[in-house]
Amino acid sequence: MVATSATAVPPLFPSSYDRASELQAFDDTKAGVKGLVDAGVQKIPQIFVRPPESLDGVKPDTGRSEFRVPVVDLGDETHHREIVEKVRRASETCGFFQVVNHGIPVEVMEEMLQGLRRFYGQDAEVKKQYYTRDVTRKVVDIQIEYSDQVMKLGFSLFGLLSEALGLKPSHLTDMECANGLLFLGHCYPACPEPELTLGASKHTDDGFLTVLLQDRIGGLQIFHQNQWIDVPPVPGALVINIGDLLQAKRKTMAATETSYDRASELKAFDDTKTGVKGLVDAGISQVPRIFIQPLDQSEEPSEASRRKFSFPTIDLAGIRKDPVLHKEIVEKVREASETWGFFQVVNHGIATSVLDEMTDGARRFFEQDDEVKKQWYTRDNTKPVVYNSNFDLYSAPAANWRDTFYCSMAPKHPIAEELPETCREILMAYSKQVRELGSSLFELLAEGLGLEPDHLKNMDCNEGLAVLCHYYPECPQPELTWGTSKHADNAFITVLLQDQVGGLQILHENQWVDVPPLPGALVVNIGDYLQAKTVSLFPSSLDLSDHPEVIVKIDDSDQSTSKKSDNSCSGSNIRRESSYEFWKDGENGGGGGFNFPPAAAAEDPSSRLISQFLSRQRDSGGEMSLDVDLEMDEIDQVKVSFEPDIVEKRRKDSSSDDEMDEVRPQQYHTRRRSSNISFLISNDKYISAEHRVLANHIGPRISVACFFTTGVLPTSKLYAPIKELLSEDKLPNYRAITLKEYVEHYVAKGLDGTSALSHFRI
Repeated sequence: MVATSATAVPPLFPSSYDRASELQAFDDTKAGVKGLVDAGVQKIPQIFVRPPESLDGVKPDTGRSEFRVPVVDLGDETHHREIVEKVRRASETCGFFQVVNHGIPVEVMEEMLQGLRRFYGQDAEVKKQYYTRDVTRKVVDIQIEYSDQVMKLGFSLFGLLSEALGLKPSHLTDMECANGLLFLGHCYPACPEPELTLGASKHTDDGFLTVLLQDRIGGLQIFHQNQWIDVPPVPGALVINIGDLLQAKRKTMAATETSYDRASELKAFDDTKTGVKGLVDAGISQVPRIFIQPLDQSEEPSEASRRKFSFPTIDLAGIRKDPVLHKEIVEKVREASETWGFFQVVNHGIATSVLDEMTDGARRFFEQDDEVKKQWYTRDNTKPVVYNSNFDLYSAPAANWRDTFYCSMAPKHPIAEELPETCREILMAYSKQVRELGSSLFELLAEGLGLEPDHLKNMDCNEGLAVLCHYYPECPQPELTWGTSKHADNAFITVLLQDQVGGLQILHENQWVDVPPLPGALVVNIGDYLQAKTVSLFPSSLDLSDHPEVIVKIDDSDQSTSKKSDNSCSGSNIRRESSYEFWKDGENGGGGGFNFPPAAAAEDPSSRLISQFLSRQRDSGGEMSLDVDLEMDEIDQVKVSFEPDIVEKRRKDSSSDDEMDEVRPQQYHTRRRSSNISFLISNDKYISAEHRVLANHIGPRISVACFFTTGVLPTSKLYAPIKELLSEDKLPNYRAITLKEYVEHYVAKGLDGTSALSHFRI
């Protein structure tokens, strides 16, 4: 089609032109447009000439647009969610897409086209018997078989479109969208003046959905982003487009969405106290709406080639006996932690019999009598044992197909009687052995960062241990939900025991990769804390100021006196780290301090981190406490005080405290070394990979995840990136946080497919 100007077309309607009579005369021939062409017409009759304004801007797609009508392959059901997502995107953005491998044989499609050609090509007198404007008349031919197969395809398409709307697959068919089928066979004869008319003028379809079979001549265009785009014929493909009724139906459903009381449905499910397993035991055949996951493009991998990845497996045998082997293992752990964030370990020291008993113990808990199990059901995370379904049930976009029981096994060990009898002994034995394994893993991870083996342990990374036992029942519609939706772990590391059902996947190089169950192996993954944990509070380039705005006082007065003699206030006892000056005053109550001028924040990234942190506290009320490890003997706790009238003048060349003016800080207190300040540890050197668990027709799947974290336990310890891993080229990415602060944000956010760690980025 080519746009033409008004001057290229003769007057459309001269005063003598009787359009009504010409239309009637054409209709009475009962030979249609083909009859005109067969009669040898050289100019198109005036009734077919389009008004110029209807052709303005109608031009063929000349390739200026990069948009191409999507082609969706329906043949690979293993990638069902990807198919649904492609259908959703196409339906929302252009309303058209083509489908291949749709189930209708090519020979049926070809025969349908040939059948239409035979119909239009037969003798005009025979054909006239079907000519009518009564749309209730029927024509029977090859269209019967073709129509039957299109109806089947239609049911599948309405299922995909329902899921794309976040509904159950049968939703649109239950609304009878697939009950009717109208068949139209079009013939577009050759046109002597195609620039003056259209084969079909601009329109939308007056149905729910149209399934179009076109031959190889082409000519179909869609109007997308103010341009006419060709829909190229694809061999074996069918063109699908959304009709007016489905667009209106979708708007109606969106309008009635507000009448859906999700909160009540969540509460009703929670009140059963039997979890997802209770639904399955009740014989449910469809996934309840609260579990249907919203389809988000971020949930799916890109369409990059699906390469075969070799998931890292590390043999820990002989790790403490052979120095050469030890170095090789450290390197494997480092590489896996930096590139995957996941690896499996074998010969880890925990007997297979212990692993099997732990899995069986978890199974016994979930499969015991519901009334016994309900005593543990709670959403109070301070309880020694917490059993429920979905910790984020009321905050996540959709519930996961999973039940969980949780217990904190360290640093405070629960009393044996507080643990479920079905798995009490194995929980205690297994958690003890996992803690021992964790100690070895933290040493390897520290060495992989170029640190001393005890570095991470000295930062108390292995202090806490939370054990989560997950139960994933079989799912009647696994394509609609997740066992566990995409997330990263809120821990330093996680040690996972999984059974042989499988379903765990990690996002690696923008592709979802299966983590294959390996008998006797444990899966280890880097958590958010360890990814983020690598900056130092004390930078290498912070200049002192003659007019500091913040005074930090250090008090070690409650320490033992065995080393107090080292705390004299002579100039030689001022400890210098780069341009930072630390001082201790043993003669005046064991106090000390260091100068921190926030004005220096612009000059140093770590200073900027501290400045932001302190400024928030100052703005919110002034006074706060920080637990800080200054790597100085005897120093315990730091108190930060803000007083507008405070004056502190300490010169770099000071040799004694005689030259220091009066300091009037607010009151501060001391504690023995209960906590340090660390920085969110590896500053992205190690990665906390996102992962998920598929729902499955097969079940139950059982896994036991051991999280090295103190979780919601009250603590003032701050974590932030390790100073040894920072430089002028490697700046801190995260602010200092407590684990409690992180967990509270993680729980409030829920497993919504977004990173909790990003909330704490600088």
